[in-house]
Amino acid sequence: MSQNLPSGASDDYPTWAPAAPSDQNAVIFQRTLAGGQPQLSTENLRVPDSATPVFSSPTGFIDTEPVYDPSNANEIAFVRSTSTGPSQIYTYDSSTHALVNLSAANGDAANSDSKPDFAPSPNGSGVELIAFQSDRPTAAQSTSNGPCSGTQLYTVSDQAPASGTTIVPVFQTWTGSPSSPTGIQVCATSKNVSGRTVLVADENPVFSPDGTEVAFDQVGFNGVSDTQDIFTAYAPFSDNADRFGQEVDLTPNFATDLAPNWAPVQPGASTPETPMALLLPLGGAGVIGAAVLVAARRRRALAWPAP
Repeated sequence: MSQNLPSGASDDYPTWAPAAPSDQNAVIFQRTLAGGQPQLSTENLRVPDSATPVFSSPTGFIDTEPVYDPSNANEIAFVRSTSTGPSQIYTYDSSTHALVNLSAANGDAANSDSKPDFAPSPNGSGVELIAFQSDRPTAAQSTSNGPCSGTQLYTVSDQAPASGTTIVPVFQTWTGSPSSPTGIQVCATSKNVSGRTVLVADENPVFSPDGTEVAFDQVGFNGVSDTQDIFTAYAPFSDNADRFGQEVDLTPNFATDLAPNWAPVQPGASTPETPMALLLPLGGAGVIGAAVLVAARRRRALAWPAP
C-alpha cells in the first residue's frame, strides 16, 4: 500500500473491506496530497498502484475516517467537513451512489461528529447501527448529571435521517422491571486524584466483531495523575442487554492508552468461554501490540444485576 506515493502526500485511517478470508485484500483509506484536502480511496493490495478515489473528482469537502459496513462491501461510513464547518457522519453506497448525512437525523447538523464504526448486522443484512463520538451539547435539564464534558458516545441507524430515526446516547439511565433504557443521557465520569467524581470525555468507539460490546478510550485517574484508559461497555442488541452501558476499565495504569481495536472473531467466539481479544496501539510507537485482553473474563466479572 502507499506505493509510489507522491512527495508530501500521506495515507491514513485504513480499514479492511468485508470479504472471505482468502480474498480479503481491499482496503479503504484517506489520502491527502500535498497542498490538498483528504479524500477517500480504495486499493487492492495485490495490485500495485491500484489506489482509486471513491469519488471521481475532488469533492470540495474534507473526507476522512472511512469504515466499511462489515456485511456490505458497497456501503461505507465516513466523516465529511469543510475548513470552517462542523464534521458530520455520512454513509455512501457505491452501488446506488446514495450519499446520506446521518448527523442530520435529529434535524441537527451543527455539531462535530466523528469516528464512526458499524455494528455487525445480526443477520448480515438490513438496518445497521453506527457508533460515533460527538461534541453535541447536553443540557443539564435533560441529563442526570450534565451538561457533559467533551465528546460523548452515540449511536445512529445507517437508515437515518429516515422518519423516526434518532441519535441515541450510548450511556443512559434505566428504569422499570425488567430494566430498560430511558433515553436520558448519563455523562461519563471518573474519580480524580482527590477522589472526587468529575465529568470526562469518551472517544474512539469500536464495536466488537460479534456486536456485543463497544471499546473506547476515556480519561482516567490512577491515584497519582490523569491517564487515558481503554474501556468496554455492553452494546445494544447483545445477549447482555440488561447490562447495556456498564463500563469496565481495562487498562487502569500509568500509561496513556488510546484508539483500541478488536481482533477478528475466532472459531466458536460466540460462546461465553471463548476469548475475544483487543488490539491496542503501543504508547508512542504507533504500532499494534499483541492481543492481550480477554472478553470472556470481563463477561464473568460483569455479572451484576440490572440497574
